Amino acid sequence: IDPGQSWNIGGYSLLKLALFYSMIVMTIHSSSDLKKLLWAFVAVAAWLAYEPVTNYVVGAVTHHGYGAVSYGRFGAATGHVALANTMNQSIPITLYLAITTKNKYQKAILVLVLLMLCLGVYVTKSRGGFLGLIVIGLGVVFFAQARSKATLTVILAALVFFSIAGSSYVGRMSTIADGIY
Repeated sequence: IDPGQSWNIGGYSLLKLALFYSMIVMTIHSSSDLKKLLWAFVAVAAWLAYEPVTNYVVGAVTHHGYGAVSYGRFGAATGHVALANTMNQSIPITLYLAITTKNKYQKAILVLVLLMLCLGVYVTKSRGGFLGLIVIGLGVVFFAQARSKATLTVILAALVFFSIAGSSYVGRMSTIADGIY
């Protein structure tokens, strides 16, 4: 193993990320600072979801053996699986802000971003992304104070999602146990 190659491939990138992480953490001094950071995170997630969702709507997609998929072109969201992963990481934070924000206009914006993030997972046709949505739904139910209301909301959201998704999407997701192809 060549230490120089290891450093160039992973070490240097890790150092940059650690420095960036430290810079962010050290700038947060209050809950207001944290909320601003979360809003910035949601804005970046919305920006990352916008292009793939728009591309899917206009038909600018990549075709795989299981159909047309949309993909991300930037950073950690490059490719369709990475895009689904990025959207799934953004959904809980966006949901938290949507629940805790009192301003109705901000809440409406956050709900629209949530819909776009979920649509972003859908347009990737990523099976892992789909599993991520399931885990998020289960987490919402598990951590909710009003579990019956949360359960009903998650079930209704799933019904709407599957009615929009159609049989080809359900068919793709049914291959989860088949492995990678």
